[in-house]
Amino acid sequence: MLVKYCGKACQLAHWSKHRQDCRHPQLKADWQPAWVTENRSPAFIGGGPPITQFGRRANQNATYVWGNVTAIDCLNVARNEGSAARSADFKLCFAASGDIRNLVQTINGLPSDYSGKCDILFNDKNSIVANRNWIILYTLLQPTIPIPGAADLAAHFMYSAALSPVASAHLNRCVSILYGQQIIQDGQTFAMGSLPTRGEGALHMMAITEEMKDFLRMPLSTYKFEDAMKSMHSAMLHPSRVDYRDRHLDGLTPGHRMAWTRHTQTGVLGPHSADTTHLIEPNRLLFDADGEWLTLDNANPLQGWDVSAVLASGQRHGINPQDIYGCLFFHVKDEFEEFARRIERFNINIHLTQLDARVVSRMIPQDFIKPFSSGCFDRIETSNLADYIGPTDVIDCWAPLLNRRNKHATLLMYFMNWHVRQPGGRFEDRAGNIRDRQGVMEKTAAALVGTLFPSTMYNLKYCKRIST
Repeated sequence: MLVKYCGKACQLAHWSKHRQDCRHPQLKADWQPAWVTENRSPAFIGGGPPITQFGRRANQNATYVWGNVTAIDCLNVARNEGSAARSADFKLCFAASGDIRNLVQTINGLPSDYSGKCDILFNDKNSIVANRNWIILYTLLQPTIPIPGAADLAAHFMYSAALSPVASAHLNRCVSILYGQQIIQDGQTFAMGSLPTRGEGALHMMAITEEMKDFLRMPLSTYKFEDAMKSMHSAMLHPSRVDYRDRHLDGLTPGHRMAWTRHTQTGVLGPHSADTTHLIEPNRLLFDADGEWLTLDNANPLQGWDVSAVLASGQRHGINPQDIYGCLFFHVKDEFEEFARRIERFNINIHLTQLDARVVSRMIPQDFIKPFSSGCFDRIETSNLADYIGPTDVIDCWAPLLNRRNKHATLLMYFMNWHVRQPGGRFEDRAGNIRDRQGVMEKTAAALVGTLFPSTMYNLKYCKRIST
């Protein structure tokens, strides 16, 4: 069961609407993928690729609007600075930010009585990602809307393909405020603007002028809702992808299968029982200027959050655990509300930039991005930049910017695609057995330890211990 009823009368009142879902084949315990019921080989065996992505213009122009790695608290003060964090001043850098989930998780991990000052550099070179973040953060942190309502709007701007007319009008107002303050000046390389938040701090933006102009075509576009939904369905529910979808569904519980299908069909983040008929406006932050769905068919908001925490949030709100996207909605909304309350109480400044991460690392020592300078950062989170430019370049660019005075200062990086390029790195590659791969990782860890500042060496010395 995906829906909790308050009583028999409630169930009967909604039965005509819920009957179709309750009798859906995916809710049956003996559900089978189409390739089984049709007695054929699936597309990913034989001639087809084992793993593929499908979406915007054959992947070349896809935008990764949602993170697919669980959100992390980059400070984790409980295991690092400890009680000293209550009054400490921090400077944090998210060099390739993606969406805002790591920022939210990090601020929500600060002590509840935090009295220091925190300056955050939040960079992503992708214009769509950076400008989406600016709009979503402004929606959440502007002082004119009560926090619960702002968190609800921000959650939908981030994750829902369809909006209500009221939400769409608010998105238009945000765009007008953010981009109507003469932020874009012809002849200027960078567009820059600042706006106050709920608390003592401010929200700053610096982006490449021409790329910001190009982004603005998205929220100012005029394509119709029906065309946008058709584009989303073409990417997310294309007939040629049925075997790949069924392979994903085969590993889920019946309730989660139905929840995933419902979310994919509607594109809306919310409880399974929520009425979506009033959502008749496209979210122009998830479609390009021509109404084309921005991302790929394997994009899943659930991948960016800790599922156990998501389920716990759902339980607090009385949501059935099988309604996993309903649980996710309330989890995101709760996290956003807590984040906004902390911004209101604390002294936090957020500086968004839209630049190549290597360029940013060179601009900081030259005082082009104030208040940041060499040796100032207590944490630098680089996402999976190392997959693209290699760990050596990441360290060369960012290690000199770590705060030597803080023994807990850390450069964070992870490898999402290492196994793809590393010979023997794939699980299915029999030539690369576990022992060989472990040896490569140990050598990599040893090399990294030798290159980092002493203040961050201890963080990588644990790599070998963890790998064993």
